[in-house]
Amino acid sequence: MKKIPTPAPGIYYDVPGEEYRRWDALNCSTLVHALEHSMLALRWSMENPKKQTEDMYLGTAIHAAILEPGRFLENMIEPPINPKGGKPYGFNTNTFQEFLDAHPGKFVIGEEDAETINRVIKAVQANPYARGAIFAERRACEVSIVFDAGTEETGPIPFKCRLDCVTDAAIVDIKSMRKMPLYAVPGNAWSGHWPHRAVMYRRGAASVGLGNRGWVWLAAEKEPPYDVMVCETEDASMLAAEVEVDAALAAFAECSRTGVWPGRASGSTYKLAAPDYAIKRAMIEAENAAAFA
Repeated sequence: MKKIPTPAPGIYYDVPGEEYRRWDALNCSTLVHALEHSMLALRWSMENPKKQTEDMYLGTAIHAAILEPGRFLENMIEPPINPKGGKPYGFNTNTFQEFLDAHPGKFVIGEEDAETINRVIKAVQANPYARGAIFAERRACEVSIVFDAGTEETGPIPFKCRLDCVTDAAIVDIKSMRKMPLYAVPGNAWSGHWPHRAVMYRRGAASVGLGNRGWVWLAAEKEPPYDVMVCETEDASMLAAEVEVDAALAAFAECSRTGVWPGRASGSTYKLAAPDYAIKRAMIEAENAAAFA
């Protein structure tokens, strides 16, 4: 994917997703590599953008279907059929990808995925909190933002965000996820960096004049029973995410200045300690052995 110059800081409506992805600026999907791994991983992701997977493509389709179901259905087309077996070509085949490229702006969706998307749409529309969050009288979808995420200490850091839905009351971030018990959702959200993204999206929105709106996540399961949750931010989590984001941005600025992108333990050895549970188990076993000696 060939990068193109990032536009000036501001709000941009109706920018095609492919064009937005080509803007040459840091974004949350890239920044999380520093949070999960190292600055070396972040640099690698910048130079080697991840190709779209089938799961990512379905997630994008679900986003579009939730936000604008009518428009999505108008732009949904069936995939090409393999004459040998009479079934659609797989997502990763050259034929499917060529067909995708030949139909920009369309969603190439097979029968099984179409049924999944239809069930997700119905589940969202049946949830009063979800309807209230995204189907406001005044709203804008897929809003692209460019802003300077730097400080006096770091210098300018061009940053881009794409907001799923902006209403007068809040910014709504849509998440499609696998079925999971309620107790697993907070951990999944943290490991998926939902709060970290929210920190940057809210900063960007405020910097370009969208004000300090509220923030909610609309989490929709993409498998039975297609449950839907509307989640709000929590102060302690947002503060912790903000600290980690600021550290990552400062490290990015320093690496950009020096040209040195360290790995997880560059410049030193790493003391590989056993996990706490293993040490505790060994201590119990040693105490038991001593008791019977």
